[in-house]
Amino acid sequence: MRHKIMINAIYADENLSLLHRDKVEENGVYVLLDDEFYDDKGVLKRNEIANLSIDTYYNSLGLLETPPSPDNLIVIKRGETKYSIYIVELKNVAKLRSVKAENIKKKFETAIKDFMENRYSHIFNKEDTKLVNLSLWLVCNRFKFIDTNISEEDYMRKIRGGLMESLLLTKPYSFRNKLARVELMLSGKDIL
Repeated sequence: MRHKIMINAIYADENLSLLHRDKVEENGVYVLLDDEFYDDKGVLKRNEIANLSIDTYYNSLGLLETPPSPDNLIVIKRGETKYSIYIVELKNVAKLRSVKAENIKKKFETAIKDFMENRYSHIFNKEDTKLVNLSLWLVCNRFKFIDTNISEEDYMRKIRGGLMESLLLTKPYSFRNKLARVELMLSGKDIL
């Protein structure tokens, strides 16, 4: 079936199918996937969405030097041959300065340049599919030193600075003619 070609290819690949996860979470930081992506048993519908733990992939390779990699790569069917891709790094940190911008940049670069463009180009660069959206998310917990009763907008305004400026000033990442910058999100953000 043409409309499932990218997702079917992911699950047909022996290595990639082992990376499937039903949730996007690590150390108490998470992204919520819409209920419509789950069946009545709480399992992701494999004909509509793939959630891969690419950090697990790179850690399993046994390389002398494991490249930094983000936690999850999510592919969502958005039409007959259309897909959205979310690359997600989850961080539970006590202080914003403990998040190193260069390390974060390298993680997204590994996902795009090595994982999608090199190792699995035959899946992610299929000519008969269209990428409609590319999103790069750095998802963090709320830092405890900032008042937890303020709005998300005010919270984000307070933490913008060194890390976010560094990430925003980075040249946008490009994949299949889509440009994306790393966006800072709070734990609990939805993917619909």
